[in-house]
Amino acid sequence: MKKNPSIRLVFIVILTLVFFIPLFPTVKWVSLKKADKNRSELKFQNRELYNSLSPDEQKKINEMKDLKDRSINLGLDLQGGMHIVLTADIKDLKTNEEKQDAINRALEIVRNRIDQFGVSEPSIMKQGENRIVVELPGVKDPRRAENLLNVRGKLEFKIVDEELSKQENFKDFQNGILKDNVVLPDDKEILMVWKKNKDSNALEKKYPVVLQKEAALTGAYLKTAGVDISQFGDAEVGFQLKSEGAEMFYNVTSANVGKQLAIILDGKVRWHPNIKDALRDRGRISGNFTVPEAKDLALILRAGATPVELHVMEKRVVGPSLGEDSINAGIKAAIIGFMLVILFMLIYYKFSGFIANITLFLNLFFLISILVLLKFTLTLPGLAGIILTIGMAVDANVLIFERIKEELRSGKSLRASVDAGFEKAFRAILDANITTLITAFILSQFGTGPIKGFAVTLFIGISVNLFTGVYVSHNIFNYIIDKLNLKKISI
Repeated sequence: MKKNPSIRLVFIVILTLVFFIPLFPTVKWVSLKKADKNRSELKFQNRELYNSLSPDEQKKINEMKDLKDRSINLGLDLQGGMHIVLTADIKDLKTNEEKQDAINRALEIVRNRIDQFGVSEPSIMKQGENRIVVELPGVKDPRRAENLLNVRGKLEFKIVDEELSKQENFKDFQNGILKDNVVLPDDKEILMVWKKNKDSNALEKKYPVVLQKEAALTGAYLKTAGVDISQFGDAEVGFQLKSEGAEMFYNVTSANVGKQLAIILDGKVRWHPNIKDALRDRGRISGNFTVPEAKDLALILRAGATPVELHVMEKRVVGPSLGEDSINAGIKAAIIGFMLVILFMLIYYKFSGFIANITLFLNLFFLISILVLLKFTLTLPGLAGIILTIGMAVDANVLIFERIKEELRSGKSLRASVDAGFEKAFRAILDANITTLITAFILSQFGTGPIKGFAVTLFIGISVNLFTGVYVSHNIFNYIIDKLNLKKISI
């Protein structure tokens, strides 16, 4: 008894509709204007402007951001962005367990900072013994991103010894070297004050101060931090302490009213204001900040300090124009290749080629839908894997059609020739695809970066091709032959 191709065709149509659901956000996102796409990140890029908008406009921006997050992810080489390799300074750690723990904690803190920075689909991974690789697709301000990652974020509060800090006690004030007859107590240390150059915006070493070695309070007691605007319109970082930190802060500030409290970030004295009143759970850090600088400092303080210092070992910035050129070139190559294949199938195999082209479209459709479902990041090597998949899908159709021709020449009926052609060609198609699937699977498991992207798209594409090129194509043939009662077909 022959199986009914109509029922199978209904199943294929339903499956196609189901797979269109995850693909719909991508289709809608691609159809948006460039200005609307840029506004989708406004909540993270310009919080003040976002807050000034009406609730309806904010809702639209949130919907666009949600649409972007649900559409296919584009890699660094397709939409531009930044690639940073951070090296952790673990030379002072003795055991492998201490080193691994420090790297894992640093990785988590870096991830928290990036999440708060607002980059969509970042890639943050450990590499080797002491490296962290960060990829930030679509980042608009590479310098801000680098500054965010290239600091430890260690915050300390220390009381200043104003008597010892006087310039007259130093024989080399610029470098912080005391006179020979001035003794530095064991519980004191000398640190340099760093100020921002108004012209270059870079931090510069200015003068030394003498401080208590032991910190009166550290960032470990910080509960939260955010941006405040002073009465003069300047950006400041307001912070709130945990209950135990608030008690310590009150004890220190109440006992040292009138003295200077140094605020130290990563071993650099950034500010040393006078303590006017006793403080408890709240405080402010001012320092001629721009709003983005205040935001980033607050973000760093909220995320906490990394257990070890991180240094930028490698940095690559891919500009948006290069990303746009890359994606345009990749899509152009895919379209040209796809159209040439379609044209060849139509000219050489005529109506049978038309059926093959339907399965090619479905193959591409299912492949991209699965990539979206898996939240796969598409890169240029991934596009190459898709193009290769199209070529292999055509190869399967060629094998099937040539086999059907042989069966027709032997005198069999059209329906019998189609069934025999698909059945006998399937073994050859399976053998050829299985070897490629094994290779692609191994590359996807052990390869990294571009190799993995190519292997994953190739593996999924070939798996889908076995379904569309054999099952779907066979049922379309049988449905047309049965419904139109065909005795022969152009092939």
